[in-house]
Amino acid sequence: MYSRRSIPPIPLITALLMVLAGLVQLVTLCRGMRYFSVPVSFLYLLAFGIYVYFAVVLLLRRRDLLLVVGAAGLCLLNLFSLFASFYSLWSVLGSLLLLLASLGLLAWAACAVLPALAPHQPVTETLWFLPGAVAALGVFLTVAASGRAGSLFSGLLTIAIYFFLGITLVFPSGRLTPTYSGPGDFDSAQPEPAPPEWDGTCDLIKHVLLLLFTFGVWYFIWIYRTTAYLNRVEDEPWRTPVNQLLLCLFVPFYTVFWAYKSAQRLEKLSGTRADDEDLTVLCLLLALFIPFCPPILMQDRMNSLVLGNAPREPEDLAEQLRVYQKLAEDGLITQEDYGAKKRQLLGL
Repeated sequence: MYSRRSIPPIPLITALLMVLAGLVQLVTLCRGMRYFSVPVSFLYLLAFGIYVYFAVVLLLRRRDLLLVVGAAGLCLLNLFSLFASFYSLWSVLGSLLLLLASLGLLAWAACAVLPALAPHQPVTETLWFLPGAVAALGVFLTVAASGRAGSLFSGLLTIAIYFFLGITLVFPSGRLTPTYSGPGDFDSAQPEPAPPEWDGTCDLIKHVLLLLFTFGVWYFIWIYRTTAYLNRVEDEPWRTPVNQLLLCLFVPFYTVFWAYKSAQRLEKLSGTRADDEDLTVLCLLLALFIPFCPPILMQDRMNSLVLGNAPREPEDLAEQLRVYQKLAEDGLITQEDYGAKKRQLLGL
């Protein structure tokens, strides 16, 4: 089962987009530090801090004043950007629209966490898309004013953040369904039903395409889901998916360690199959030199395990169990080997 701190897909994607945006700001700052003035460098550093802060708040599933602080930080960032954009009319209009969009997100966050503003929540549920739409227009004007193709990627990333953040703030579950039914509902609302548990399968072609074309976002979503899936392995300590995701995001080379330990758990989940014996070593080596490969190998193994555990004919299954039980009684295999094979055949 999912833990109570599991993150629905939309908030998780929002947090990862925030991390990606923060990294873009940091890389841009590092590349242009010798050319940027002090105010411009401060602006990039402030953007990095705000995006990372908001990402951590979302990953920790905090729905309190920390959300309001994050939205206020976005407003402050866009306000400073407005002051730095007085080089053309279009850039000023674009920055002004982004400021209005962030003010809308601030209002959405306040209605989500402040009981006094809870009666206005139906309005936010109807107009959840408005900050994203205003931000899209602002980004279009800003990119057109700059005339740089390189700013297009960061502009599209900003639009995605505003749309996904609007959904996350208004709909905690990530589903576009109303959650407020009248006065008093804010404090007494029933908790959202837990999302269905992931069965560990994913179409391999889809998996590869998402790894290639989502700039790492799908990779970290997959890490989160796989961590939760592999918690079913017996005799292994529980790993909190949020903690593992944060470590992979912010600790250098932790993804190598995560791939190694997760491959170990996957081997254990595979039982005594001989073709799984080198998976851990292979994933460790590939994680060091070709990080793109371990998630493909591990997902292929999980697909094989789940699909290979499909129900079999009762007579065939009983016959195989009797064979392995006889081998255990004759001392040719251990009871542990028999138990592992039994669990594998029964899909336990």
